[in-house]
Amino acid sequence: MVILLIFARKKINMIQIKVLRKAANVTQMELASELGLSNNSYISNVECGRRAITQRQALRISKAIDRVKRIKAIKSE
Repeated sequence: MVILLIFARKKINMIQIKVLRKAANVTQMELASELGLSNNSYISNVECGRRAITQRQALRISKAIDRVKRIKAIKSE
């Protein structure tokens, strides 16, 4: 999976997380669940820019999006 993230002062352009998630057809709730969160408010806050994340957190989110996408593909076979 190609991850295109824009880094500025070690902070991620949150719009890229949303674009990546939507392109993978993953909901905020599915992503939150994969990350072990009880609801999607963290994801929503990240995507809206209310919560800044580090490069490491962005990579973790990107990997979780990829895992959900693969799981959904396997289930649809």
